[in-house]
Amino acid sequence: MRRIVLHLGAHRTGMRGLQDRLFAQRAALARAGVLYPDLGHNHAHHALAAVWMTLPGLSEEQFGPEGAEAPWRRVRAELAAAPQADVLLSAEAFSRAGPQPVDMPALAARLRALGDAVQVVLTVRAQASLLPALWLELARHQAPPAPGPFIARAL
Repeated sequence: MRRIVLHLGAHRTGMRGLQDRLFAQRAALARAGVLYPDLGHNHAHHALAAVWMTLPGLSEEQFGPEGAEAPWRRVRAELAAAPQADVLLSAEAFSRAGPQPVDMPALAARLRALGDAVQVVLTVRAQASLLPALWLELARHQAPPAPGPFIARAL
């Protein structure tokens, strides 16, 4: 029985550090019977969400002739080479609610096609510390929003 574990969570919850560590330990995970696929774009699996959304830093041209289906083909190929292994997929992109949300029933169908059981692991952060972290992240990339309206919208 092959288990698919989908690790998702909001941004600013420490996922990138965990994804970097999982990627660095791919060989050890494989020896333990767990695949952490290498999709080539980064250490996470955001590219799998490209079927539903436009992702910063990723374009369909980067995927080749198959477009956004290429990362899914790559995962299926890794699974075919290790038929007894479980799979761990990790990406914040699957937790986005907008503006281009993931089609969750379609994602569930794709995951069920990969294995016999699907488990979802959600990473969250205490909301009191999340708001300042999100505000600072926005401020890095654009003029920061006024704190009052930002907090009101978040609440």
